[in-house]
Amino acid sequence: MLSYAHLVRCAQGYETDEMEAGELIKPHIHHLRQKLEPDPTAPRYILNVRGKGYLLSPVGE
Repeated sequence: MLSYAHLVRCAQGYETDEMEAGELIKPHIHHLRQKLEPDPTAPRYILNVRGKGYLLSPVGE
């Protein structure tokens, strides 16, 4: 599981709190899901861990 703040730190290079990080990262996750998921409305690969971050599931289970 990758926290929102960790994703922002890696992708954009700066520190932020979890609440702000969640808002910053959501559009990027949306675009990734549009490109990677067979059905972006029912994600299998990029899973949300509510209030924490995202979990990557390479096998889509």
